[in-house]
Amino acid sequence: MNINVAFEQTFSFNPNNIIAPNGTIFTFWFPNDGILNHSVTQSGFDNPCTHLESIDDSPTVFDSGLVGGVQFSINITDDSQRTHLFNCKQVLHCGMGMVGVINAPTSGNRTFEAFTSAAVSLGVNQPTETDQGFVFGGVGAEATAASATRDSEPDAGGSAVKSGIVPWMSVLILGVLSGLLGL
Repeated sequence: MNINVAFEQTFSFNPNNIIAPNGTIFTFWFPNDGILNHSVTQSGFDNPCTHLESIDDSPTVFDSGLVGGVQFSINITDDSQRTHLFNCKQVLHCGMGMVGVINAPTSGNRTFEAFTSAAVSLGVNQPTETDQGFVFGGVGAEATAASATRDSEPDAGGSAVKSGIVPWMSVLILGVLSGLLGL
């Protein structure tokens, strides 16, 4: 399923409230408008504009980093009892309502509407987060691949068209892995 980031040059994800079973892969399409980069960063209900932290401080959240002109995919790995929340960590975007939810309850105090309201209530007081770049992992949903360049937008029916891995990123990743493994 495709999700447009900064849909029609607004501070929104489209769609932003989705139901999906395990194995569903979501591809976030980032604009390349040269104005602002955006992110898709896993967050929680208690702190809607702050990246979700793990219990043991390991990097287990998914985060595209602040990017433009790329695509970023996550795979739903836990749809039972799990709501997947995400926001854009660009300064002020989450506080303007740039949030989304996968598998939100339809009633109670943890709905999509409640999450959006909590983010908007922060407004300009939204915490500023540093950009750590791309993070694999995720709680109940995980990034499936590093950001890739985007050759074109999804069509009106949501079908993705071709993309390719950023060449310099592939070289960088291979270089780091080689250094770590002593190759």
